[in-house]
Amino acid sequence: MVLEILICTYNAGIEKIPGIILEQRDNVKWLVSHQYSDQLYKKVPSQFPAGRTDIKYVSHEGMGLSKNRNVALSHATGDILLIADDDAKFKNAYFDTIINTFLQNPDTDIACFQAITHEGHFLHKYPAVSFAYPNMPKGYWFNSQEIAIRNNSQMPHFDVRFGINAPKLGCGEEEVFLWQAYKNGLTIKYFPGVIVETDATTTRHAFYQNASLQRAKGGVLCIIHGVGGAFLRCLKFSILNYRKTNPFVLLWNMVYGIIYVKL
Repeated sequence: MVLEILICTYNAGIEKIPGIILEQRDNVKWLVSHQYSDQLYKKVPSQFPAGRTDIKYVSHEGMGLSKNRNVALSHATGDILLIADDDAKFKNAYFDTIINTFLQNPDTDIACFQAITHEGHFLHKYPAVSFAYPNMPKGYWFNSQEIAIRNNSQMPHFDVRFGINAPKLGCGEEEVFLWQAYKNGLTIKYFPGVIVETDATTTRHAFYQNASLQRAKGGVLCIIHGVGGAFLRCLKFSILNYRKTNPFVLLWNMVYGIIYVKL
């Protein structure tokens, strides 16, 4: 079983890649998907590991993290695929955790794990025991870097309307991806094991100050619960969080996301 790490980077982020890739091993390979908005950023850094058969580099002009991940998925050939950003740090023990989990759980198509910050703290609160999607504990949420995928034809692509640098909806791509995978009949499970170290700052920290994140919440809820179910959830959420931001603006932004997804 071969694990392939899909690192998506944008513009000057390619400079970070040499610090991410570990030494070569037989059952791990790497795919770097370099998205750039201008030819100025297309240059590969001189420190980039050259001559290694376990590393594939793909470059393409465009914008949008979900688009970038779809390019990476289209070029991936590993048995297990791990979504990664260019602020990730890895250890070989993390790769062993992923590979062993899939070997021991042949019915699992997507496995979600844990992430820690570079300072060694959990990225967010994690359940202590495994569970199957969509039966998630209340308050739990997924981060894309926690997701490993068994490579098969039923796997959906990321919805390009969602995610960093998308036109209107600045996050939520992993939630939509998992929902669509579940609707395709794939088995998704959570396992309490650390597989990556990442930046402590995520888009969710800016939710109450960022309209694109609020719009994304409405869009995600619409895809999962339909227009009526999404509106009622957005209304309740706005009322409950009126102390954190203007509830009318919050509600409008989330409703905008619902409308945007349905148009």
